[in-house]
Order: sequence, then C-alpha cells, then structure tokens
Amino acid sequence: MLNTITEPTWVIDVAAATRDMILERLVALIAPRLGDLPSGRVLQAVLQRERQCPTVVSDNLAVPHARLAGLAGFYVGLARVSEGVEFAPGQRVRMVCLLLGPDGNQKQYLDVLAALLRVFQEKEGKLLRAKSLPHCRWCAATEGRQKRVTRWAGRVMHES
Repeated sequence: MLNTITEPTWVIDVAAATRDMILERLVALIAPRLGDLPSGRVLQAVLQRERQCPTVVSDNLAVPHARLAGLAGFYVGLARVSEGVEFAPGQRVRMVCLLLGPDGNQKQYLDVLAALLRVFQEKEGKLLRAKSLPHCRWCAATEGRQKRVTRWAGRVMHES
C-alpha cells in the first residue's frame, strides 16, 4: 500500500513549539504538490480531525491524517522533534507523521494508514535515534519492504 503515496516529504528535526506549528510546516511543505487545493483548507481539515480525535498512537508518535476532496493521491510528511511536543493534553510525542489522502475510497485510505503505522511501530526507536536523513530512511526500510519504503521516502527535505 505504501507504493500509492505520492512524492512524500520528510522533515527531520523541526524546531517548533506547538502541535499546530508543526502541522502548519508539514502542510506548507506538501502544499505545492496538491495542485489548486489551498493550504489553509488542508490545515483546517487536519486540525479539525485532530480536535475530534487526537491521533497519538504511542509515547513517541502521532499520525494526524485527513481525507480531502480534490486530492488525487496520498501525501506524507514526517517531523521529528527531539525535545518533544505536546500533541494532545498530557501526551508528548517526538515524531509526527502527517497523512493526506483523497476523500473517496475509505478502504484504500485505511490500508495506507495501517501500512504507515506498521512501519513506524516496527522502527520507531531507530527512527528517533537516526543521526542523518539517509540513516533515517535506512532505519525505516526492512528487507522485505525496502523498495516500497524507499519509494515513499524518496524525496528528502530538511528544516531546522
């Protein structure tokens, strides 16, 4: 399912003080790939979904996600926050993986979300300790899934 993700963006070691700031940065990096879809609309959809049900899935990981009409594919952004950020009341995380997908095929959307969660749950500790972008990509890859993971981790961007 990860091979359905379109031109992902990796953001490593973001210095942001709040959940909303991190989400705003991730959306801003993905937005140029979304065609005519306004980044403000995307951010509002993500924040609204997060207010309805926080997406903290472990002590270190949140996977905010939103389905949007007008999207043709799936988009991912990753932020690693070494000092952590309060993502929900009383819950701090050190990694945020944003998933944006089309408002259509719910089964495919849930399959992509589940595939992302499997990768991060299997490799969470290694991703947190990775010292460089290539090392972070290597940590995310597994022997059986290396081609697929490399495909969705193919575009690397850095923000400090």
